[in-house]
Amino acid sequence: MRLRIAATASQQYGWPLHVIEDAADDPAVEQPDAFLAALRAAVADDAAER
Repeated sequence: MRLRIAATASQQYGWPLHVIEDAADDPAVEQPDAFLAALRAAVADDAAER
């Protein structure tokens, strides 16, 4: 349910969405490597837009 809402918001507003598999409330703790990869991608995307 929450992913569907996030996907809709991402599409509607043009926001990037990075899904971290097998993570719930705290992806930085539950999937640290995937979290860092998503964070790096988000920062790189933001820097490219500037």
